[in-house]
Amino acid sequence: MDSDKELVEIDFIIMTLVRNGVQKVFTITKQLPIKIHGSKINDSINKLERLGHLEMDKSEGWISRKINPKLILKDSGMRLVEDKIEEMKDNWNLLVKHYEAKEKEPLRNKMNGMKGMFPMMFTMGIVNGAMISQMLHMNHMDMIGYFVDQPILIDYLTDPSGEPYTDGSEGD
Repeated sequence: MDSDKELVEIDFIIMTLVRNGVQKVFTITKQLPIKIHGSKINDSINKLERLGHLEMDKSEGWISRKINPKLILKDSGMRLVEDKIEEMKDNWNLLVKHYEAKEKEPLRNKMNGMKGMFPMMFTMGIVNGAMISQMLHMNHMDMIGYFVDQPILIDYLTDPSGEPYTDGSEGD
């Protein structure tokens, strides 16, 4: 679908959260870093609805639908998320391969090429802060300095559990 090319990182993160059981809009907003403005989240949800990947649960009452709607991931959205997860896993496995082989330069080059994918990898539960930290340390870099231009990651990196925010335990 050509319209899927307009999907950006926040769209995939929202679909992943819904896939993992975080379905209420307020809860999704709480799961995302505070640096992401609410209007950006609403714009993303509206775009995903328009593209047919997400819908509001129509079984809820009018007030719930207007104030804090429950979102449902449609089949097309589920396929997109599953495909993206596979892509992210392949990318992560490539980084791990370079790390385990102690190939500093290829690891650094691949990490720099995939830098924009790390927020999605964290949200999808593919990576954790400890392993990324070890990879960066191997190349004499630190996490905060490396990800300073990606504020969404700072919240993930400062979570002491190192777990992604997608387990739904604080969700609906």
